[in-house]
Order: sequence, then C-alpha cells, then structure tokens
Amino acid sequence: MFGIVPVQLFGIALTPLGMPRVVDRVGAVLRRAAVGDLGPYGIGKAAWGPFTARRPAVIDVGFLAELKAGHITVRPALRRLTAHGVEYVDGSGEDVDVVVAATGFDTGLRNMLRDVPGVIGDDGQPLARAGRPTAAAGLFTIGFDETVRGTLFEARRDSLRLARTIAGELRTREAGTSSA
Repeated sequence: MFGIVPVQLFGIALTPLGMPRVVDRVGAVLRRAAVGDLGPYGIGKAAWGPFTARRPAVIDVGFLAELKAGHITVRPALRRLTAHGVEYVDGSGEDVDVVVAATGFDTGLRNMLRDVPGVIGDDGQPLARAGRPTAAAGLFTIGFDETVRGTLFEARRDSLRLARTIAGELRTREAGTSSA
C-alpha cells in the first residue's frame, strides 16, 4: 500500500478486531487514496466489503497499471454469448475470437453458459480443467480449481498456459485464413 506496506499486512492486522464493517470502511478509504478513482476506467465502487462478506480481497499484481495505461478496457457485464461473440447487459455487443470467463467469486457460469452444452457441470463448475479447451470452441475458464497452493498462484500459472493456447489458436486461424 502506497509502495511501502504490503496490503496483506493490513488485512492480517485488522481481521482479529471483529468489526468487519469498520475495517471495510477504513479499507475503502485507504484503497481510494492509494489507487484513486477508477470510475473513468469503467470500475465503480465496490459492491461489497471483503471483511463483511468474508471474501478475500484480490491483490493487484499489475492490473491497475495496465488499466490506467489503456492496455485493458473494462466492458459491461455479459448478458449472453452469441454465435460470433458476446452481448452485454447494456444491449451492446461485439464479435470476438475468444471468450475467457472471468466471473469473480461466484462462478456465475450456470446462468452465463446455460445454453452451451458440455461446458458446465451440475455443480456450476467448468467441466474442462483450467486453461484447457472446453466443449465450446474458443471458450476457456481459469480460476475455478481449488488447490492448497492458492487460487492466485494457480490462476497465474493457468493464465500463462491459457495465453499460449489462445495465441496458438489465433496463429492457426490466421494461417488458415491467409492460405485460403
């Protein structure tokens, strides 16, 4: 935090206080001071506090710098997948080559992918392993495997494998297009 104190220490120090709402408010003020207003980048105020909701906060490892540099564009929430892309809740849509489901703490996959056969199990979890192809061409998921090594550790590992897979698929698609 502020380039001085690891944010994890804040959580570790304040968790035993037993006042999750107060800790969430203090955290929100500190986060705003450290990060600034993310509204212009498409990220609104947090919908819940990590201490009150008992959900661990996600630690930024470069996302904010990439967002502020304009390398990441935040889109509206996804309403549904279409034959060639996505439709957002605001009614807009776009054609995409690959969809990566990044749904947060609740998989949300049952609703989002209900019409896509062979992708989601009865438990709402992906049937394919993280970063591996699913039954729907171009659809991948990561961050759903539970492991003793930690979700962030696994998500990073899976994201690197997924990036290589997507890059390979796009190269194959481009090679097929250019030779046609």
